[in-house]
Amino acid sequence: MTLSHNETFSRVFIDKSLEFSEWDLLDDRQVQFKLHTKNGRADHLLKDSLGRIICAHSMLHRVFEGEL
Repeated sequence: MTLSHNETFSRVFIDKSLEFSEWDLLDDRQVQFKLHTKNGRADHLLKDSLGRIICAHSMLHRVFEGEL
């Protein structure tokens, strides 16, 4: 799957914003990338000090029938 220019820019922007806000992107106790469930997916999951998910973000773009 290739990322569009806009999605790539968005990912970099979000990652830099999280780093600026002192989230450690390399610490999976703080940030988890990609979670797929039967109800959808999340691209970023932020966790509290106990490892509970406190925020989920998705950049899912839906393509509707007839749209290119």
